[in-house]
Amino acid sequence: MKETIDNKTIWNEAAKTALVFAAVTIVCNLLKRGLTALEPPTFLLMLGTGVLWAAEFVGCIYLMRLFMQKLVQDYDGVINSDTYKYGRRIALFSAIIIAAYNYLFIYFTPEAKIQEMMDELMGQYSTMLDANTLSAMEELLPYLPGIMFFSNLIYCWLYGSLLSAILSRMIPPQDPFATDNTPTES
Repeated sequence: MKETIDNKTIWNEAAKTALVFAAVTIVCNLLKRGLTALEPPTFLLMLGTGVLWAAEFVGCIYLMRLFMQKLVQDYDGVINSDTYKYGRRIALFSAIIIAAYNYLFIYFTPEAKIQEMMDELMGQYSTMLDANTLSAMEELLPYLPGIMFFSNLIYCWLYGSLLSAILSRMIPPQDPFATDNTPTES
């Protein structure tokens, strides 16, 4: 007989699953950075990073669906709201891990390399921005790790929450003609 789902179980399962999501994202990030370090022609760089981004995007959708279905198979009494909570908690935990990874990466990147990237960025936007805006952007450089942390945290959590909301609507499948709207056996 399977265990019945409860709030503690959802938190525990989500924490374990978030490690998988974070690992997939971090590996894709490392591959993109490795590809950039090889300095291939621009077309190949764009193609390679685009393929890695698409693999990460589709892979996360597939993994979320797979883990939600596994939760339904492993526990009794799982309803759509349970899979939604599970997905949001996965999103929260993996967002924290990914944001921390990116924070540490930026924090430990040599300042000369960050300055080089900022100079390149400023060169691209210098024709579109006035001098005040460019100087304000340069003043943000010491705060870049914190900005990256919170922007990654918010982005990953919102993406995971939206994905969870979409996928949880049909996991577990429901019988629209049932009077008690219980999940159907699959």
